[in-house]
Parts: sequence; C-alpha cells; structure tokens
Amino acid sequence: SVRPGCSVIINNLLQKKTVSLFDNRRKDNKMFSYSESIDFLKSNFKKSVEDIIISDRPLALLLSGGIDSSYLYKTIKELYPEKKLSTYSYMNTIEGYDEEKNINTNLNYDYSHHTFIRNNELDIFDLWLELTKENMFPLPNQSAFSYANLVKEISNNNDIVILSGVGADEIFGGYYTHLISYVTDLFIKNKDDTRLTKWHDSGMYKTIRMKLLRDYRLYSDYTKSNIYGFHEYNLEDSLLKHDNFSIKNRILEKVSSITSDLLYYDLTKMTLPPALYVNDLISMYYSCESRAPYLCNRLVDFAIQLPNEYLFNDFYTKSILRDAASSIVSTRITKDFNKIGFYGDLNLQIGKIKDQLINLVFNSSFLSENIDLTEFKKVANKDELDNVQSKSLFCIFQTAILEECYNQIK
Repeated sequence: SVRPGCSVIINNLLQKKTVSLFDNRRKDNKMFSYSESIDFLKSNFKKSVEDIIISDRPLALLLSGGIDSSYLYKTIKELYPEKKLSTYSYMNTIEGYDEEKNINTNLNYDYSHHTFIRNNELDIFDLWLELTKENMFPLPNQSAFSYANLVKEISNNNDIVILSGVGADEIFGGYYTHLISYVTDLFIKNKDDTRLTKWHDSGMYKTIRMKLLRDYRLYSDYTKSNIYGFHEYNLEDSLLKHDNFSIKNRILEKVSSITSDLLYYDLTKMTLPPALYVNDLISMYYSCESRAPYLCNRLVDFAIQLPNEYLFNDFYTKSILRDAASSIVSTRITKDFNKIGFYGDLNLQIGKIKDQLINLVFNSSFLSENIDLTEFKKVANKDELDNVQSKSLFCIFQTAILEECYNQIK
C-alpha cells in the first residue's frame, strides 16, 4: 500500500520508488498573524474552488447547514453567480440532527436547483453486500447509506460531478475531540494558563454534552492510557465477551502535542481515509465523480502550517475557517456551535432487513466468539438507539456482512 502523502514512481524497468509529497504533520508556523492567515485562507480557497469546478459535466453540491459546505456554496456563487449548480441535502428526522433552517439560510429560500432527500428508498441489504464485496472491505459507518441516497438521486438527475466539504474537519480542527485536545494541551503545558478560565464560558463548552469532551483534566488522564479520539470505546465494552482488542492502544504513537497528533491521525488514518473511500466507492457505483475542494494540495499545505491556536481561537472549532467565511456566510452558520455531522438513523435505514442482519450475526463464527449475543440482541431490538449504540450495531452488522461475502466467494 502507498502511505498517505506519497506517490509510487515505476520506471520502464518496473523498478519502484516511493516519493514523499508531504508528511501531513503540523508545522505550527507563526510566520503570519491571525488576520493575515485569514486573508491567505480566503485566497487559497478561491483558487482551489476555481480549479476543482472545471468540468464539462453538470455539477452537484452536497449542502448541509454546516460551515464547510456553506462556505463552498457561497464561494462558488460569488465567483460564478450565473453558473448552474444543483444542490442536495439529506434531511434528518433525528432530534438534534435537523439542519433545514441553516440550509434555508444558505439558499435564501430559493429551491429552484435544490433537492431535499427525505426518505430511504435503497435496497440496503443488497447494496451493503455489493459495496462490501467490491473490495472485500467494510463500510465505516451508517452515514454511507445517507450518502448513497444522495448520490443515487444525483445520478438519476444526471448531475455527474459531486462537490462536498469532506476534509475540512481534519485540516482545520472540526471535531470536539480536536478542541478538547487543544484545551488539554494548554492545561498540560501550564495549569495556571489564564485562557483556561475562558473555556467554561465559551459557546462550545456549553454546547458539548459528553463530559469527557468538556473536562480537560479528565481528558488529560484519559489520553495517558487510551487511544486519542476513541472516547466512546469504553461504552461498547458490554457487547464484548472479552478484551480481544487491546491492540487498539498500540495503533497510534505519541509524537508531539495531543492536538497535533490527533489532527495528523484523523487526516491520515482514522477519519478522512474511510470517508474518502466511501465517497469514491459509492459515487463510482452510481457512475458519478466525487471531488473534495478542501483537499486541494495548496489548501492542505497551507492549513497544516497553521498554529493550533489559529484553529481554535476563542475556543471555536475551525475558528480560522469560520472567520474567513464570515464575509459571505451568515452568522447563523459561522457562529453555530453544534457539530451535527452527516448522520442517518440506523433503525430507519435497516428496519426492513433487521431480522436478516441479526440472523447473519448469529450465524457468524467470528462474532459468536467475540460478541455477547444476548446483550447484542437486547440492543438490536431497541426502538431508539443513541449514537454509540448505532455505531456499535453497525460495526457488528458490517462484520457479519463481510464474513458473508467471504463465504460466498469460497
């Protein structure tokens, strides 16, 4: 396999040479002030957008109510006000995941080229098998089906090239884990840092519900023994017969600060690679092309040199991106502290095939050895699932699907 940030050159003698393009490690270069960096970000982003929307096929944009796709949408409209751009949004019925008001703000209530996807019309079981069997590789989470719903509709409308905000969280620090890591680094470096007193008064602190992601003392203790970012892992222990997965704690090596390490691993291993894999796999399945403007090399090269304090100024996630976007994006969005994400209701998605999936789990030799099937069935039969339970169930069902794919090709 090719390491992230590398290319392989093969000459006419079939000799291979690996070339490192960039290492994705944060440089924390303070050559420019915060305001100067905002100006550079605006300029680099516009150039990236200009490059990536070159196409002789119709364009579609996945538009949420978040800052990433909103900034992308408004930039395209600013650069090319007459350009036809179809936008698509996945509408969520889960409490706390509805972004319709922010989407309406972006569109200014002009729906002439916009489509809301509100229901699930996919044949999930067959699609799940086919996508897994394509590379004998698992889908990372249930948001893949939300994405598939969108791409299927885009393909039906012949909007072939798909733009999205994928990658912005990883290069600009968009997850709550990134933010609490930054606050924790301040605490570890200087327990009397006066900035820590402002953390408890910040909008983000008041928005975050999970205690571990608000308490920097607790998070500091946690990162001494646990893998960065796996803040939900202990909540899944009840489904395991025994701890077969202690190897997780050896996946990541501490190199610099908690924040820089976590940003690096999310960019190169943990969150972005699976997201790009799914985007590419599903887009190609429906004969579309997926493009990621935030991952143009000029933007990534610029972003990884920003000091961490520029990413979390005033304890906002992606603060420099929010401030750069503020000239063209509504404050309703730039000052929205909720991290909603691209999420789907697992029960709604698999309701018609849940019995099939449960049967696959009970017929799986691997899962029978590692999962408490009695506890699993209790969780699987719940009418309402929290986020952690949904992710845990998805992983178990995906494991059963993967084993079924292997059994079919034996």
